[in-house]
Amino acid sequence: MQGQTVGCGHRADLLRGFDTSKISRWPFIYAGLIPTPEQTPGSGRTRTPLPWTQPLVDSAGAHRRVWTSWSRVRGLDPEKVWPLTFGRRPEDTVREAAPHLDPTIERNVLDELLVQEKGSFPPIDGAADLLEALSDSPWAIVTSGDRDSVTERFAAAGLPLPAVQVYGSDVEHAKPAPDCFSLAAARLGIAPAECLVVEDAPAGVCAAVAAGCNVIGLTTTHLEASLWQAHMCAASLAEVRDMLTARGLLTSS
Repeated sequence: MQGQTVGCGHRADLLRGFDTSKISRWPFIYAGLIPTPEQTPGSGRTRTPLPWTQPLVDSAGAHRRVWTSWSRVRGLDPEKVWPLTFGRRPEDTVREAAPHLDPTIERNVLDELLVQEKGSFPPIDGAADLLEALSDSPWAIVTSGDRDSVTERFAAAGLPLPAVQVYGSDVEHAKPAPDCFSLAAARLGIAPAECLVVEDAPAGVCAAVAAGCNVIGLTTTHLEASLWQAHMCAASLAEVRDMLTARGLLTSS
């Protein structure tokens, strides 16, 4: 499947076009989950680690308010800045939106604004059920966020974090560069081509594809056309979970 972009239009069977000879070994990365070749004790089936980026908590409303406030104070058009923020580190957005400003200073300003949004990060619908189904499987999260804020948001949302976590500060080149997903795969001990990534941002999809991962685009924040590089698309985490459960990759509740 590596290098073969089927496109998001294939919704009837989200795994159509994937190399099913490798499916039982895929880890899951959620952007982002990644599967390993370990066997679930007593089940006789391979358990599936996944790489994950961060469509597990709903940060859209809070981030929109933060970027709108910041843009107005800096004399920028919020509507032009907002599309530059998805799946990217704040300092990288600042570099593109306002190259005349110091990205380090502005990152600190944005962090302070975000602190005021504490409690505004509910779990995405279907997140708890999906992670419960993954409880016996290794998986990873790949996010452009920072460790402290992500840890706080997941705790507040009642969601667990995996052992493997990759943050924006862990790599020199963030999304859309492939480094973050390559690092997650390495930490899980799995080749990128054997990883399944779920991503909701164009920059994240681009990064995961560039790393050689299998990618499902989650259309909760962007239209399918914006995630055109993804191999498949899903409208919700429930759809992702049902698809993987139907194929025996996740346990049913």
